[in-house]
Amino acid sequence: MRIALQNIHKHYRDVHANDGIQMEIAEGSIHGILGENGAGKSTLMKILAGFVRKSDGTIALNDQPVEYRGPSQATSLGIGMLYQDPLDFPPLTVLENFMVGRCRGISAKENLHRRQLLEWAKALGFHLNPESRVHELTVGERQQLELLRLLALGVEVLILDEPTTGISSIQRRVLFAALKKLSNQKKTILLVSHKLEDAEALCDRLTVLRSGRVAGEMDRPFDTNRLLSWMFGAMPVQAPCSEARPGRATLIMEGVSGSGGRAGLQACTLSVREGEVVGLAGLAGSGQDIFLRLAAGLNRPRKGTIRIGDEIMTGKDH
Repeated sequence: MRIALQNIHKHYRDVHANDGIQMEIAEGSIHGILGENGAGKSTLMKILAGFVRKSDGTIALNDQPVEYRGPSQATSLGIGMLYQDPLDFPPLTVLENFMVGRCRGISAKENLHRRQLLEWAKALGFHLNPESRVHELTVGERQQLELLRLLALGVEVLILDEPTTGISSIQRRVLFAALKKLSNQKKTILLVSHKLEDAEALCDRLTVLRSGRVAGEMDRPFDTNRLLSWMFGAMPVQAPCSEARPGRATLIMEGVSGSGGRAGLQACTLSVREGEVVGLAGLAGSGQDIFLRLAAGLNRPRKGTIRIGDEIMTGKDH
């Protein structure tokens, strides 16, 4: 499906979120929409997907102007959007979520849909158990399920909003391989991102938005410096790094375990010294929030010792 966005405007009172955007997306292409936060990327894609109504302008699908009032009408025309937080039902099973929107009764044609789910998942390299509850899945698995559900609804245009946020590097590779397969099947893919490495690895063409306007467009091979200047208005200045001179250990956690989340925090040992900036990395639910609450004295550990300087703070408010 070919898409043309012609003079698209969106106003939120005094904010001009989209300001006369012109864009064409070729059938079967993987087209990236780049820009820093607040550039108007998500607003534009929500307009295309029917979640937000445009203030002015025209959307044309295969050269035919269209108007729709909501996402269900957009889906019926072949456009579906996958958000950072998938629009699923966590208490239901994978199969039940896959069937949502297509069946009057959740048990209607269940075996047919189970077979379809497994066949499509296998074709795209996904591994999903139809009987698993969605609340048991990782963010990447929920994303895979929503992608399959949109395909089952017959969409020809897939919009993905920051799809690599919160997923592992392995799930990223699986997702990108699946999107390339779909592109080869003439599905049109729109990737919304502020990550240049994702866009350059996957996309055929890039459109950069800045302050609600198109700052530039480019086909492969991409010029990273030019893309950065379009995104920020100039090449970002790299500030010199000062030499770190860490002092004595001020926060010491030894063999600390705490409850919460899926798996809690297990036997964590870490020391933080004066003058250090320490980052906690990991997917959502990996225990970062539990760690911080334990370190701040808001929660009490099940096991282990917490010290601030030479003072043992385990079990104390601090």
